[in-house]
Amino acid sequence: MMNIQIEHQHTIAETLLKIFSTSTIPDPSQEYTAIFTTSGDEQEEDDTRLILPEKPQVAQLKPAGVSKTVIACDASTVKVAECSTGSMWALKGSVVLRSGSFRQAHIYGPFVYLLSSSNTGALIKTLYQALGCHRPSTYVNGNIAPKIIANLFERILQRNAVEYLDGGILLLDGSLTAGPLDSPLAALEQLVDRATARGLGVLAFSKSTRLMSMGVRITSLATGHKPPYLLKPMLDRCRERYQMVLGEVYVARLAPSSYPFRVDVNTGGDGVQEIFGYLLSSDAIIYGYPETLALAHQLATFNRLDLIALRTSIQASMRNITASDIDIRRGLFSPLDRYYP
Repeated sequence: MMNIQIEHQHTIAETLLKIFSTSTIPDPSQEYTAIFTTSGDEQEEDDTRLILPEKPQVAQLKPAGVSKTVIACDASTVKVAECSTGSMWALKGSVVLRSGSFRQAHIYGPFVYLLSSSNTGALIKTLYQALGCHRPSTYVNGNIAPKIIANLFERILQRNAVEYLDGGILLLDGSLTAGPLDSPLAALEQLVDRATARGLGVLAFSKSTRLMSMGVRITSLATGHKPPYLLKPMLDRCRERYQMVLGEVYVARLAPSSYPFRVDVNTGGDGVQEIFGYLLSSDAIIYGYPETLALAHQLATFNRLDLIALRTSIQASMRNITASDIDIRRGLFSPLDRYYP
């Protein structure tokens, strides 16, 4: 079994290396000056707006008493540097498996690639092909291209993670919204179908949401019930755009003194309360969030040492000396802010 897993990991790693090897660090024979920059705020995948009733239904939850395999997947991207022809980005992902007291983690990356106006379309097309999807002929804005590439990269990892499900639960970061360029409908349908066939289904946790009920975010609705519980909104099925959510939308508060989360659930028609019961019995809940998914997030996040290593590698690969990004605030107000050159 272990040999099969190792062989499968090598296959997915080779696929990802092949994709991003077509867009690598610039040729050192050309004159480039890399300007290191910091990454922006993390963006959630949740852009869906739904109409909810005044009094959503509430269901109490309790542990099922039976432990199941839990698999979580997450990915992140960071802007590493800029040059005259584009910007250099890095991708990193992780898949974490928990079965009882056994834990296993697979980390993919970092994958560094050059993103420019000339290769954005080709790179996204290659990722679509890896997912077995046809890319629509849509113009991609360079400002959102890194987010699209990162989400497609995460979809590839999710499809790989399903193979280890074996009757368990697949945990995702974000929503089950399909349709945007970074979430192809065909790829998400295949993922959900595979997860419900090999396991109990999919739970997708969103750390933020734009869903409103009477002018209030659904995660802010007071119920007066003792956690753990589910708040079940009735979705407006009359509007076609909202049918892109491949599952049911809930608000889950899984622990006292914790945060409520939007959770998109797809169990293939089985009981929703049952899959949450198995989750409560199979994974620790940290501030209302599954520990395995939190661990996947931590392993997929770039830390300071990662950035130092990436930038040192880029600097060693280029002939020009790298320069720090210009900080206008520091230049204007350094005496007042106690910043000194």
